[in-house]
Amino acid sequence: MVTISGEEGVGKPDERIFALTLERLAVPPHSAVMVGDSLRRDIAGAQKAGLKAIWVNRTGISAGEGHRPDAQVADLCGLRDVLCAL
Repeated sequence: MVTISGEEGVGKPDERIFALTLERLAVPPHSAVMVGDSLRRDIAGAQKAGLKAIWVNRTGISAGEGHRPDAQVADLCGLRDVLCAL
């Protein structure tokens, strides 16, 4: 399933785009995980909507003070192990 923000009139980091997608999938937020590479748009938006969020941090930079992903991976190869740990 794909949700296209341009068609919905709302996009990340607005939590409504996450809620809309979850509603269409009939999945509660606590059962979903967002995987993304933008701390502000993907991680913060997903967490605000009640999802866990995994940051794909390809550059190895620090998340800083404002954003705390639930987990992070350097690339998608490490995603399986992190998902299992959540």
